[in-house]
Amino acid sequence: EPGRLALRKIAAGKWQHGEHAQTVELLPERPNIFQLYEENIGALTGIIADHLKDAERDYAPGWVEEAIQLAVEHEKRSWKYIQAILERW
Repeated sequence: EPGRLALRKIAAGKWQHGEHAQTVELLPERPNIFQLYEENIGALTGIIADHLKDAERDYAPGWVEEAIQLAVEHEKRSWKYIQAILERW
C-alpha cells in the first residue's frame, strides 16, 4: 500500500523526497565459514572444504558458524566434532 500511495503522489506531482522514509537495517556481515574454519580449527584441505560446502547447504544459516564456535569453546578443534554438533541439532 505505501508503494501505491507513493506512485499516486508522484503522478500528482505531490511526492517529496524523504516523506515516509523508512530506515533500512543492514544485516551484520557473517564470517566466511572457510576463513572461520582456518582461523579457529586448522588448515583447510579440499576434503574439509567439501564438507563445509555440504554443511552450509544442508543446515540452517548460521549453524555451521555456531558449531565451529562451540567446538572452539570445548577445545575440540576438529571437523568430526563440528559435524557431530550439527547432526545432533
